[in-house]
Amino acid sequence: MQNKISIQSVGDSKTTTTSWLRLETNMTYYNTNGQVSVRFQWLKNAYYNKEDILAIGLSNNVAPLNNTASFVHKTDTYNPLNMDWREYTENNATLRYHPGGVTAQFNLFSPAMNYRDERGYLSFTVKPRESGKWTLNSFYNTLGYYRHQEKVFSVSPSVSIPIGGLCL
Repeated sequence: MQNKISIQSVGDSKTTTTSWLRLETNMTYYNTNGQVSVRFQWLKNAYYNKEDILAIGLSNNVAPLNNTASFVHKTDTYNPLNMDWREYTENNATLRYHPGGVTAQFNLFSPAMNYRDERGYLSFTVKPRESGKWTLNSFYNTLGYYRHQEKVFSVSPSVSIPIGGLCL
């Protein structure tokens, strides 16, 4: 995986945009728990549609709650019969919980027809690691992360001569 983008939010939300992707990280803290989320949107169609990763990392004093993560992946596809765009949704990511956050591994769309506006959303519930409540003295942050897999080919010609030279 070559292309990657990350964004750190220390406030309510933060957005960053590159030439190919927009990534938005949000965090909301309630009395004893909170909700963190990250949303991606492709700004152009991906040229390699294999497994990508969308993730949320947390600071040391924030913990993810197991079995609370949700992921949705959407695109709009063109229907030539009706000459209109229709939303297509999938929820088939592999979710993995880590002490520092959650990752979603998924395949980008590769439809037979035209598509646009590929986007996705990952969210889960968090809690403070210490004292059971958020405190004003602590620093809480959330890191949204996207990684896009690319094909990379490298050719390097070489010659190998075994020890002892050549046998004729």
